[in-house]
Amino acid sequence: MPENLPSTGDAALDFVLEAGPRALAALPREQRLAIAKSGSLGAYKEALRLMAAAEVEEMHKEILYLSIQNAATDWKATRAFIPYCRIPLSVNLKMRDIYGEDCWKDDDFLEDFLDHHPGLRVRVKRGTRGQEY
Repeated sequence: MPENLPSTGDAALDFVLEAGPRALAALPREQRLAIAKSGSLGAYKEALRLMAAAEVEEMHKEILYLSIQNAATDWKATRAFIPYCRIPLSVNLKMRDIYGEDCWKDDDFLEDFLDHHPGLRVRVKRGTRGQEY
């Protein structure tokens, strides 16, 4: 075990501490809460905070990239499919983890998300016969 992380006495918890922050997904909720409330795991909690901040920054970069692509692309509607929005996969999966599997099926959730990130909404310029949308 690294020197800066103390031993907890629980073999499973010590294993997670050695494995790093990504191993938290394997822990039950009660043990994750115990880690969060523990005062002796400051370095570990700081690592988790930094990982979460890096993940949020990466999601915002992907959102910006897709927003720029959407603005530069001349989207055209077809009879079978009219694109509505493009959401990065990492953002899609993270929101499912936080809000549940069906969050994207909720129209209010989707509209609120697109209000906060309007660049992800696809603007169709011309349809199949040149009509404007």
